[in-house]
Amino acid sequence: MTDFVERFWKTATPYKRAHVALKEFSRKGDAEVDSVRVVESASFGILLKNASDIHGARRERLSAPESQSAELLLDQESIVLSAIGLARDDIAGLEAVKRGVDKKYPFKMQEKNGFVAPAINRGADDDAVFAHSAWEKQRLDVLDEALRQGANIVCFGENDFTPTTNLTQLESHCKKIQARIDALERPVFVVAGTTHDHDEATQPATCFNQARIFVNDAVKTFENLDIEEPIRHKKLSAAEHAGEAISVPESPRVTYYDTVLGRIALLICVDAYNPTVLMSLLGNRATRGHEQIDYVLVPAYNDSPKLYYSCQVLSLVSGSVVMLVDACSKSSRDTKPAETAIFIHGRLFSDLITDEALDEPIGEYLSSEPHAPVRTCQVSLDYLRELRAQAHPATPFLNQVSDIFAKVQQRGV
Repeated sequence: MTDFVERFWKTATPYKRAHVALKEFSRKGDAEVDSVRVVESASFGILLKNASDIHGARRERLSAPESQSAELLLDQESIVLSAIGLARDDIAGLEAVKRGVDKKYPFKMQEKNGFVAPAINRGADDDAVFAHSAWEKQRLDVLDEALRQGANIVCFGENDFTPTTNLTQLESHCKKIQARIDALERPVFVVAGTTHDHDEATQPATCFNQARIFVNDAVKTFENLDIEEPIRHKKLSAAEHAGEAISVPESPRVTYYDTVLGRIALLICVDAYNPTVLMSLLGNRATRGHEQIDYVLVPAYNDSPKLYYSCQVLSLVSGSVVMLVDACSKSSRDTKPAETAIFIHGRLFSDLITDEALDEPIGEYLSSEPHAPVRTCQVSLDYLRELRAQAHPATPFLNQVSDIFAKVQQRGV
């Protein structure tokens, strides 16, 4: 056994093991362990560690005591996911505002205290004026549809939470959502869209793009739970291509919610583009002993096809079920595949259930064609657990990183 291989296996931590490999590569132009070239894996291991340092996943426990995995409390054979895509095209961008053609839009991008975010367009034409009652009815109606279909996890798109500044209307809207899920015995987790929250009382003023998360008592089984409801989940990255300028958290972390339904992460639109955010999620899979993220929800308002394929790739390499919920209409760009999509290990749910080569029961659609605005699918939990346990052949490089650099145990030398 060479001196390098001995030093490699005697190094206790994966991160330092990567240092040993990179030093050997610099010295000799090669670094091989057990007939495997490891410098690429070492480089990737360092990227994973850097991502963990900057955007590492942070757990918010909603279900189960510390000694028990939350998902073990779930007494059912399948999980039901509902993506609600309302196919909107109702926010005037900065160019439309500059050209003075924003009156046909109920919302427009607006600068306030140095931030740029969607706001109610007070100068809209009469037939485009924002009406809270109509907005609320549309969203409660589709939520009711998803719940009738048996949904456990429901996700609306970005900017889908009511933008009203009337506190009475806002509180009433929250109570109506909460009452609907509290009436159900099964666990329900609802992302009711996002909205931009300005706070001028702070110095300096802030503007966070925040999702509103509602859960019922069947989810809140953790005895020492102390959360503000609805839960506010902050976007980590501004959509600069759309002109958005917002506050970002001082300590940006990828927050995931440990629940009786599994571990649920939330990436708001371009958060799914952020390389360190993605690396952080991959790190959870690649590092032994870390918790696998079961579901990644991506509420968005985005007219680019890039987001669709980014979600597919994220599902493939992370091993998570990824649910894209894009509020922006497909008609805004012909190349955009769809507003809603559910990916399992990189494959569309609709392709999986029609693949005759797969013998195992995977699940079924509970919504009907064209699955709009509500796309609801029932997925076998046994199928998801089996997939998670596999060293998936589509990601051999990540598996190699896990095998060589993410094992805490030392090999004997």
